[in-house]
Amino acid sequence: MPNWGYSFAEEKYDKERTAKASGRDLRIKPKQAREICAVIKGMRVSEAKSFLEKVIRMEQSVPFRRHNKKQAHKKDLKQFKWDAGRYPRKAAARIYEILTSV
Repeated sequence: MPNWGYSFAEEKYDKERTAKASGRDLRIKPKQAREICAVIKGMRVSEAKSFLEKVIRMEQSVPFRRHNKKQAHKKDLKQFKWDAGRYPRKAAARIYEILTSV
């Protein structure tokens, strides 16, 4: 059996302010999940939930930084100082479900 670990030392972080969440065997595209998680990393849970709700409603796009070949440019990505992005609705919905379980 694999040992699912985390890539940070738990004793350094305040347990009152830090949350860990993981999903296994999700039926989503890993490239889209990587881009979404890169954006919400460091956000508060409430900020991340509101961001994902906007992505699901197609009001805010997700910047695709690594997997950005042939991606359309989106105007709403000026806040991220990036131009290529998409609306990965299914992946955002599954990650939103994981965040609500935290």
